[in-house]
Amino acid sequence: MVITWDVKITPLSIARKTASVAATRTVTDDTDPQNLILLEEVSYSIDTVILDTSQQKTDALNQIWQQHQVRLQKDSDIAGYIGGLEAVAKANLEARE
Repeated sequence: MVITWDVKITPLSIARKTASVAATRTVTDDTDPQNLILLEEVSYSIDTVILDTSQQKTDALNQIWQQHQVRLQKDSDIAGYIGGLEAVAKANLEARE
């Protein structure tokens, strides 16, 4: 498995040092290097951010990472909910046999 991030920064105002930031996280299966298989691709963005100081740049990256963490938690919550429902449904249907 290979995880890559592609980041695109688009200047909005050079005078104000503002930009928009888009980051795309791609996960591929590299078991066969001749045939990479896309497993997941997710994009995150910040519409307008000031990128003047090192701290502001770090804060922007932290915002992207926080968006990613929120998505991971949401995916985990959904998987837990669905998994629980599937187990109950399986047991219910098998009990009816």
